[in-house]
Amino acid sequence: MMKSKSFVFETNFDKLETSLLRIFEAMKMQEVLKKEKRILLKPNLTTNLPYPVTTDPKFVKQIIEIIRNFSDLEIIICEGSGGCDTKRAFEELGYEEISKEFGVKLVDLNKEERVKLRNERALKLKEVWLPKILFSGYLISLPIPKEHSSALFTCALKNQFGIYLSKKAIKEYDKEKFEREEILVVKEIFEKGWNKGELHSIGVHESIFDLNLYRKPDAVICDGRIGVKGHELGGEEFKIGRIFSSFDPVAIDSYLASIFGIDWKRIKYLVYSNSILGKAENFEVKKV
Repeated sequence: MMKSKSFVFETNFDKLETSLLRIFEAMKMQEVLKKEKRILLKPNLTTNLPYPVTTDPKFVKQIIEIIRNFSDLEIIICEGSGGCDTKRAFEELGYEEISKEFGVKLVDLNKEERVKLRNERALKLKEVWLPKILFSGYLISLPIPKEHSSALFTCALKNQFGIYLSKKAIKEYDKEKFEREEILVVKEIFEKGWNKGELHSIGVHESIFDLNLYRKPDAVICDGRIGVKGHELGGEEFKIGRIFSSFDPVAIDSYLASIFGIDWKRIKYLVYSNSILGKAENFEVKKV
């Protein structure tokens, strides 16, 4: 059982800069990031549809500006889109401009070097190939809160689907590197289909738990100005008007779900995660 206290920070939205500054101060992020060598920002770019289906590039840009004011750490924006080529999502959603303006690297997780990991505590994914880069820095998840047709609700924990790649989606890989170093580098992906679709047959809720068991985010900053109700890819906008953050992805997901009127106990991946990956209850909400 987890004994440490979990907090969720929330602030009313006025402007991106001032709202996010309050969040950064509440989390003491300047002090936290002093110990790190690299920052990995993981937006939700599941496809090339614009905000609020995917993470607003303006939100990400403001976070980078704030970090740049106190740190010269390397910043990488990383994602593995499921419904389109990741490069297309970066280009069409405005992330290429951010990369050029701030000199930050864009990384397609679908084509990054993958290493094989094993964990007997996993519910389904006892063995999995995950991008090596995920373990090289401080991972900050930047999700959008949405109702979800398969998971019921998606925010921080479900955002980790982007680190996975279905075996059947791989069209070509570096065979020599795989045989020599046991490192999987995908060269080409089949364009048709959802390249995370394998997880739906394995079990969506179990897969969410498992992926976070291997690599959960170190921190979450959630753009809660607007959420999405009805369907994750084309539902109705749900105005919340707040920014949320936490070092506990389970707590922030549980709290956001409650704002959507969903009891966390109805969401199986939160039930699996509670007291193991974080706290779905008995956390403290701090308004800043």
